[in-house]
Amino acid sequence: MKSINLGTETVLQAQSHLTLRWANKPDLSFQKGYFYGKSTKNQPIEAWWNILTEGQTLEWKVYFALLEGEGLFNDGNIDKFCLQYIYVDIIRTHIHQFVAIHNTHKISPQGLREHYLPTGQPFLLYHYPDCVKDYKEHVYIDTLS
Repeated sequence: MKSINLGTETVLQAQSHLTLRWANKPDLSFQKGYFYGKSTKNQPIEAWWNILTEGQTLEWKVYFALLEGEGLFNDGNIDKFCLQYIYVDIIRTHIHQFVAIHNTHKISPQGLREHYLPTGQPFLLYHYPDCVKDYKEHVYIDTLS
């Protein structure tokens, strides 16, 4: 049997997820409550992060590396605080604009996923989910604590 190397955060996430699910469904099996899979299952979100990086954050990483290379940034707390004060609002605004534009694109129908993946614009699907089943479950505060 092939060994699977799971990161610590994956194990903690699974434990938290299952603890919350079992509060509502104590008879739920591990296999039905949580699925470990290869990272290839993350391709859509990884593609989105790549688009965000290439379109918005890469230029800032390059710029800050250039400042460091020219001796204008020394990784000290004062330098970090100054860069945050000057650039965080600008970077945040750029990212919010990117997300706003992205959330207006249309999700195309996908034949094999039509039974659970609605089509339309992400913004509308999130804020006005007329065609989406509500899967939320009650969260017990004691369990959450």
